[in-house]
Amino acid sequence: ATSTPTNTPTSTATSTATSTPTATPTSTATATPTSTPTSTAAATATSTATSTPTATPTSTATATATNTGTATATATATATTTATPTVTATPTVTATATVTSTPTATTDPLLASIGDTVWLDENGDGVEDLGESGIGNVTVELWTDPDGNGDVTLDGVLYGTLTTDPTGNYDFINIPAGNYVVFVTDDNNELDGLGLTTNNVPLSVTVVAGQDYNDADFGYDPGPVSITKQLLPVDELANTTPDRVAIGEIAEYQVTLTFAAGAQHAAASITDTLDRGLAFMDCDPADISADAGLTTTLAGGFADLCTPDDVTPANGNPAIFEFPLGSADLEDEGRRMVWDLGDVENTSGVDQTLTIVYRVIVLDIVDNVRGDTLNNDVFWGNEIGHQSAAEVLIVEPELDIVKSVSQDEAAPGDLLTFRLVIFHTGASNQDAFEAIVNDEVEPEFTYVPGSLRYISGQIPTLLDDTNAPDLRVVWDTFLDNGVNAVIEFDVIMGVIPPGGSASNTGYVEWSSFPGDRTTPQSPWNEYSTERWYDPPDPVDVYGGISSTSVVTFSTDLAAEEGIPLPQTGFAPEAITELPVQPEYLNYTDLGDIWLEIPSLGVQMSIVGVPYTSEGWIVDYLNGQAGYLEGTAFPTLPGNTAITGHVWNADGTPGIFYNLRDLRYGDQVVIHAYGQQYVYEIRTNNYVRATNLNALGHEDYNWVTLITCDGYNEATGAYDLRTVARAVLVDVLPESGAVNTTASILP
Repeated sequence: ATSTPTNTPTSTATSTATSTPTATPTSTATATPTSTPTSTAAATATSTATSTPTATPTSTATATATNTGTATATATATATTTATPTVTATPTVTATATVTSTPTATTDPLLASIGDTVWLDENGDGVEDLGESGIGNVTVELWTDPDGNGDVTLDGVLYGTLTTDPTGNYDFINIPAGNYVVFVTDDNNELDGLGLTTNNVPLSVTVVAGQDYNDADFGYDPGPVSITKQLLPVDELANTTPDRVAIGEIAEYQVTLTFAAGAQHAAASITDTLDRGLAFMDCDPADISADAGLTTTLAGGFADLCTPDDVTPANGNPAIFEFPLGSADLEDEGRRMVWDLGDVENTSGVDQTLTIVYRVIVLDIVDNVRGDTLNNDVFWGNEIGHQSAAEVLIVEPELDIVKSVSQDEAAPGDLLTFRLVIFHTGASNQDAFEAIVNDEVEPEFTYVPGSLRYISGQIPTLLDDTNAPDLRVVWDTFLDNGVNAVIEFDVIMGVIPPGGSASNTGYVEWSSFPGDRTTPQSPWNEYSTERWYDPPDPVDVYGGISSTSVVTFSTDLAAEEGIPLPQTGFAPEAITELPVQPEYLNYTDLGDIWLEIPSLGVQMSIVGVPYTSEGWIVDYLNGQAGYLEGTAFPTLPGNTAITGHVWNADGTPGIFYNLRDLRYGDQVVIHAYGQQYVYEIRTNNYVRATNLNALGHEDYNWVTLITCDGYNEATGAYDLRTVARAVLVDVLPESGAVNTTASILP
């Protein structure tokens, strides 16, 4: 075979040499391969070798060299090699001699080693001091790291696993040069309760050929005798227990560390990581206590453990960090605290304790919802003795409101009573605070002054109608005790058209905490607030709950009240003098909306006619069509009522003079928004003036055209109405392009 090692050997040749390479290739004669090529003779030796080992190469070679001084040396070797790596190199040795190697398999590459000690760092200073013992039976893994980035998850291969000997030593020998990562895996759990003090796991190592790397050592600190953590029985809200917390509530934790007699711990620290949803709030130096036998190198003593820095959080004690470290999510701010204890020593002959008390706050974030639990984790140094306190359960209030009215049909002028019932839902498990009901009485009703009143249940803190028609009822605390609250107020039904309706809505909102905690309470997290009602915010959703009551002025009731369809004509062929149109009867400009009836050859603009206490007054329409406000707006689903004169005030025929001539299928077109809404006549009848069925509600898109008929000279009024009803059949662009409607028509 031909051997080409990856390193460059140094060869010193004599007349006869026998070489037996082992872990680090050496020779029994004067031939010693090293990393730097040199030669004791003025010779040039060229060796080409190809080695394919499958494990640890072991080579036995016998070489015979002849040296003539300026000499030509010939070496013959027989090598048997078994190894995993494949090594290729071409060394060049300056000499006048040529060495020829003829192994039977492969020759040895120049290999390296990585190893050292896993030891008990009793003083926790990260330095292996005299007298500190090793830890045996600890598993250590060596992984290849081809790209040298310290991450073996994608390209690394497990090279081998060793277990430390009774003195804590281990050594990965006969490894090719390259990049590696060392892991202390401790499969045998020898390191339970201990914490890493050297802060170097995993450890990246790069070795060159022939290097013996003996700095892969790992120290573990036994830490204090014990670490405990507990949730203190401090409860801000009367109806919760310490393990039940509301959004914005503050909880207190206590960490206690016990140190053995005579224990010394250099650069000691503890780290506490909070679940997402909690953030560090503050601490009080008075709540830091230590037994007399404990000492620290902190300048201010153990009181320095409560000196957080809200300007540069990492510089305080505790140092405050986001978690996970490096997270850009503001919800993660203030989740990790690292207390620097200094060098701690127990100078007494008995166990001594150190106690740290601090406060956290429950954050107003989307992750915090009713029923979730939150916890935290404290450990000594680098991951020693993890301890958690009891979990806390998030509780949240949830209110609802139901509104009703004393009668759901009413005529203008009727007295109505609205009732509001406020209560906790079945999901609620916490009192609500600053519960507020807002009710703005709509203009279709007139609020009866002083009628806002408490009826039963939980008594409100405030009943306020000073800003009527805006009504407000407040409870500082709305207890989650199964008792609701009932509030009432009175209104007078206003003027609405027959067939029309009016509604009134009440809203309820609340917060999670009494008082005002809407500004951040912790300087380390901006979400350290209570939860309340802020409509644009997706998290602050304690509100917006509403209930609406609807009152209808039905056409039947309007007929009972004697309200007729509008009078849409004047005396035939006679001039009628009209007063100036009063301002309250001004018609509404509907913009570019106009009506066309092709079979009658008429086109006209459409204006809005308001409904008043006198009904719809259409006297001033002249040549326009009047949309009866309160019915469906033109082109929208529902029943749109449009009137026009049969006779004008000047004695001439009006635009609807021939309305009676419309037949089934005739078209009625409303032009609006660049489109033609095409309707077809379905019925055309005479009805009494008091028959308001023509104004009844429809779910589909209908148009009802109304004009007068049957003039009574004795009364000077029309007894009948012509009512032509048409249904939407098509919608076309004004340009006459493609039909855009595909509806099922009545």
